[in-house]
Amino acid sequence: QALAARIDRLIDRLERAPDAPVRVLLVEPNGHAAQLFGDGLRSEARRLFGDGHPLSVVVAADGAAALEALRTELFDLAVIELRTPELDGEALTQRVRHEVDPGLPIIMTARAEDGGERQLALRAGADAFLPKPVQLRTLINSIRLLLG
Repeated sequence: QALAARIDRLIDRLERAPDAPVRVLLVEPNGHAAQLFGDGLRSEARRLFGDGHPLSVVVAADGAAALEALRTELFDLAVIELRTPELDGEALTQRVRHEVDPGLPIIMTARAEDGGERQLALRAGADAFLPKPVQLRTLINSIRLLLG
């Protein structure tokens, strides 16, 4: 099932117009931070890439909503906060890898409190870890690296 989802996502990506927006799922429980982060991400993407490569950001406030969105919508990348309600970022990433799309690029974020967050994120299956507060340029550069 996960492999079929990955194949479907790749086929859909190939069939989309070249100017189709890059779709990012942002999993952030703090609504105010999510709005600021999403707005900043879109603005920084326009500044770096121009209007020809738009970025679409969909926000999920918790892991359960994020999992549902990932099952029903196509995303090019997910940015997941490690500490989310309902289903934490570690469990969400593991479920995405096993049940939804093993190839979806995932960037996990968290406040680095004891230094173990990076290892936890990478063991769960994240492709990258960014400690909070995340600099927008760092996130955009990470997205560029992961999406090629």
